[in-house]
Amino acid sequence: MQKNNFSLEFNREYKIKELIFVNSGSNYYVRLPVDSHAAIIADNNSGKTSTLSALKLFLLPEISFKRQSEKFGFSSGRKFFEDLDSYLYYFPGADSYIICNASNPKGDFCWVLYRTTELRYERIALPVSYDEIEHLFWDGRSKNNENAGKLHSDIESKGIKKTLITTYSGKPFNDRKAIGESIYTRTSNDNDDSRFCLLPMIKGYSSNKTETIRALLNMAFDLSNAATTSLPMAIASILDGQSMSAVKRNNSEGILLDLEAQLDEWRELKQLNSKLNVVKDNSNLWISLEKSRESFKETKREFIEKFKNINYLVESEKNKNQKEVQEVAKRVEEADKHHQSVEENYKMVKVSYDNAKINAKSEKKSLERNKSIIEKVEETRRHLKPLNPNDGSDESILLALNEQIALCQEDIESLKDKNKAIRRMEELNKRVITNKHRVKCLTETIEHTENKSSLFDELEAGAGSKLLSLNKDFGKVSVKLSQEQKKITESFCELITLSKQRVYFCDSELITTEFIETNSDDYIKQYKDEIEELNSWIHKDSLEIKKNKEYSLLTKEAQAKKLQECEDELEELKQNRNDLKAFDSIMASIKIGVANLQIAEEKYKEENDKFEKVKRHRVETRIAMEKEHSRSSEIKKYQADIQNYVQKLHAIELSTGHLCKLEQVLDEHEESCEKERAAMLIESKIEELEELKGKLINEHEETINKTRELLDKGIVESEVDDRYRLKESDGSLDNYYYSLESVFRNIDKSLESFKQRLEHHNNQNATVTKIIENVESWIKAFFKQLNDEMKKYKISNLSSVELIAELHPQYTEVIKTLNSTGNRTDILNTQDFYTQIADFQNNFYIKRAGKIDIARIIEKVSYRFTRNGTVEVIPQSNGTNCMVNAVLLALLLSDMVPEDIGLNMPVVFDEVGSLDEKNFKEILKVMEEHGLFLFAANPEQNGIIASVLSVYHPISTFRVVDDEIIGKAEIIYYPGMEERLEEIGHSA
Repeated sequence: MQKNNFSLEFNREYKIKELIFVNSGSNYYVRLPVDSHAAIIADNNSGKTSTLSALKLFLLPEISFKRQSEKFGFSSGRKFFEDLDSYLYYFPGADSYIICNASNPKGDFCWVLYRTTELRYERIALPVSYDEIEHLFWDGRSKNNENAGKLHSDIESKGIKKTLITTYSGKPFNDRKAIGESIYTRTSNDNDDSRFCLLPMIKGYSSNKTETIRALLNMAFDLSNAATTSLPMAIASILDGQSMSAVKRNNSEGILLDLEAQLDEWRELKQLNSKLNVVKDNSNLWISLEKSRESFKETKREFIEKFKNINYLVESEKNKNQKEVQEVAKRVEEADKHHQSVEENYKMVKVSYDNAKINAKSEKKSLERNKSIIEKVEETRRHLKPLNPNDGSDESILLALNEQIALCQEDIESLKDKNKAIRRMEELNKRVITNKHRVKCLTETIEHTENKSSLFDELEAGAGSKLLSLNKDFGKVSVKLSQEQKKITESFCELITLSKQRVYFCDSELITTEFIETNSDDYIKQYKDEIEELNSWIHKDSLEIKKNKEYSLLTKEAQAKKLQECEDELEELKQNRNDLKAFDSIMASIKIGVANLQIAEEKYKEENDKFEKVKRHRVETRIAMEKEHSRSSEIKKYQADIQNYVQKLHAIELSTGHLCKLEQVLDEHEESCEKERAAMLIESKIEELEELKGKLINEHEETINKTRELLDKGIVESEVDDRYRLKESDGSLDNYYYSLESVFRNIDKSLESFKQRLEHHNNQNATVTKIIENVESWIKAFFKQLNDEMKKYKISNLSSVELIAELHPQYTEVIKTLNSTGNRTDILNTQDFYTQIADFQNNFYIKRAGKIDIARIIEKVSYRFTRNGTVEVIPQSNGTNCMVNAVLLALLLSDMVPEDIGLNMPVVFDEVGSLDEKNFKEILKVMEEHGLFLFAANPEQNGIIASVLSVYHPISTFRVVDDEIIGKAEIIYYPGMEERLEEIGHSA
């Protein structure tokens, strides 16, 4: 805090005159003066506060809206806007601009902001007043928007940027450091960029001062809530700027306290203490490990020597056996070739033998099959010949077969369809009745003939032959003629004449009519034969009727079974018919088959003799070949035995886990080391080696286990996987042994070193404790100095105002714990001590910056008011708080700006309509005393505002009516536009 008196009347050498908005926020085109007290009147959500908040974009050296809540704090209702929303609000398009018109001892100048890409914006500084460049953006002579004017159509950033740089000597700024140095460095001839200084700082630009300005700006734009938000941040930033929060030690610039490293060292010391105790407690185990290791080394030397000797013996037998294997292989090859030759001849002869055998069997089988067919034909003849004893020819038998086939087919049809069976019975019954009637007639005819009372007996001689020649049925007629019928019949017979066995009717020959001479005996015999045949048919038809009736009464299962029997019978009858038809052809085949069979059997006998001879030769050759193979097997078996010995040795080598590196020691063996070559000794020697291997492995495992037991206790550093992969061959066992050896032999030195480190560590802890405790002292000292300054000012009707820093309860808890911690240097601190250190680091220490987060420690700034000697604990009015915060803002700014420089800055009091006139005037008075400009923001003009402020800006009164707008940018405002005169025309 500066000790000199703070001038309450700034000389206005550094002025921010106005803010100009082009297609930005809610503003189509707005020029807002900020160098005098004023009221901003606008509807809710019309951009009152956000318009003034744009001043942060000029007074903070930022180039991007990324993390805008940390950089600018644009918010509404205590809720921060999203980065993109804020960016698009202020810069909705490429023709969006925000311009700051300012002046300093070097003259008038402008800062022009415009959007680029990816939430970024750039700026150009111009050494001219905005009035000189306004024509680039605004056409005031336009009749648009009720003569208010309009924006030019070609104001996109690319074109404007080029014009501002080339025509008006504009200078682009894209680097945060360059921007900060330009706006915070007071004007001088040594720095051209200081020509554009807006807020001169003591000692110019620094990152700490930027954070202080950020906090003060947030305070200036939110006076009513400063005590809980921006004021603690501002105070913390000032302390940061004074390097009070940066922690150094050993008087070395830049060496910051690493709390995390201190905790790590405590853990390391704690672990080391435990480790040293473990080393002392396991000294006996170490002595046991040394003994086990010596025993293992001796067994290893003995094992290597035996292994080399046995390996040499096995290799000698292996070489000898390889020669024998080569010799017998040659003999086996010759025997195999001879056997192969015999085998091929055997196969050729066997093929001929098999063919002859198959041919003989085939001929015999064919002959037997034909003979079987002939036997079946003879059986068919014997079976069917009695049906027609007068005619035993094959034709009559075929007719009988056809008749049986037809009957069988009719049975099948009847079985398949009951209706057909019924119709069949009806047909058969009709035929039986007809045949019985014919038998009756024929019987009567025979009786008349025998009794000489037939038709022919009544007629004159010769008439009977004539009638019979015309129709044989006249002989079967049994009728008694009347005289007239007799006369007529005889007259008719006279028309027929017989001559030389020919028949004439009225002398005309009946060519196809056969002459038949009447002979009663012949006719009687013929009639009897016909009666016999008719009776036979009557019998057959009766049987068929009975059979069809039985079929119609069958169940479905019985019917299906009977149908299958009939179908099988039908197939057999058809085959019998075919065989009977082919009888002569089959007999011819039998004759040829007998001859062929004789030839085939002779060929088979000849080939059989050859085959038997070749087969005996083949057996003899196979026996000779198998003898050679047997010899080869014996030699190969011995070869396998030798290979088994080799594998056993290899298995022994592998099972030792390359403990002895046997693949290397074998090269050192000489032939003179082992003269015995008896293979029978190999097995016993390998058994001895196996026993020695078991001892070697056991001693190795014992050494490993004891080493691992010591490693598991953490005596030397090791990985879990390494501890369970300890090997003799790769050196890991030796390496850990030597490490353990170093630890146990240097335990006394290690204990002394630990004592020294512990003392040094505890001394550092004391330093850390003191630094953490000092933070409270720094804050209290700053607040004491600030309260001393506050006593110089009269605020409202209060006797005095005192600021009280309310510290974070977690920080106060840390202080309590650290104060209760002892300062002994020969023992480790408790876990709680380091827990508090860790809590402090996690909550109040910014590691990357190497400083204490004072803004977090100061949780809130509260006020204690005194009136007429009485301390008032009740909260004061919002207006009183704003007046206090305004004084604080001025005091804090005074520390930032050189005392010989004056500047102006707008302070925003939102919703001023909630104040009474007296409080409002008090706030204005405070602003005037401290060189700040009050901007009261309210939705509407009222009497209180009008009585206090003479200037007001009704920025939402006029809106665009002719031109297209971007987003919300529809407001047109510039001072004086509300006084425009228009000529009113008179109606005729």
